[in-house]
Amino acid sequence: MAGGMCARKAPERRSSFAGATQNQQVITLLSVTSEQFEILKESGYEHAKSIVGEKISLRLHSLSLDPARRDKALIAARKLGIDLD
Repeated sequence: MAGGMCARKAPERRSSFAGATQNQQVITLLSVTSEQFEILKESGYEHAKSIVGEKISLRLHSLSLDPARRDKALIAARKLGIDLD
């Protein structure tokens, strides 16, 4: 390619919720492959928003079942307006 640039596979995109300090545990709320990202881009806004919201809710629910991650998952859910009950 011109200018010494080469085509590369897009990296996996992640959205994480992290606290203010480095020693706090980071929880990954959403992991999206390049292929999934392309599908979301082609979806309508409301449909993509629904899919992403559902995936994040399911991930937070799963994390809330782990005693070591429960508190962090509940904080993230509360900040995002997600009810885990």
